[in-house]
Amino acid sequence: MSFKSKLAKTLAFGTLALESCVTMTSRQKANLMELQMYGVDTQEKKKVDPFFAGLLNVGPGLGNFYLASSGEESMQWPIGVFNLLLWYPSVVWSIPEAYIDAGRINQKTTIDHYFEGPGKPLLENLRAEYAERVRGKK
Repeated sequence: MSFKSKLAKTLAFGTLALESCVTMTSRQKANLMELQMYGVDTQEKKKVDPFFAGLLNVGPGLGNFYLASSGEESMQWPIGVFNLLLWYPSVVWSIPEAYIDAGRINQKTTIDHYFEGPGKPLLENLRAEYAERVRGKK
């Protein structure tokens, strides 16, 4: 197999891998959209640092292990092992992937804060303010 074909396959796989490995349920996506509608910074509650996660993935899989250690996403462990095994080419996709995944973990943490945690009263206030603004426009 030639270098060009290996490179093309690696880049194609890397492009597919850039899709975030951290997923959200449809409910979480709806909650995220609601928070955005109220002007809430959806990464307000930082559990992990996206820049640090990406930077760590220069080393094979370290960013994924960092994300897994947050307790949120256990699927980051096998992804980290995969990136470790394919270290040199995995840098192409693992750095942006860890950055994206860290942001998604922070979004999920913010959603939990407002919808299930101590931010619930603030969410109710935001809903009431929004309803007043909508009524005032009519």
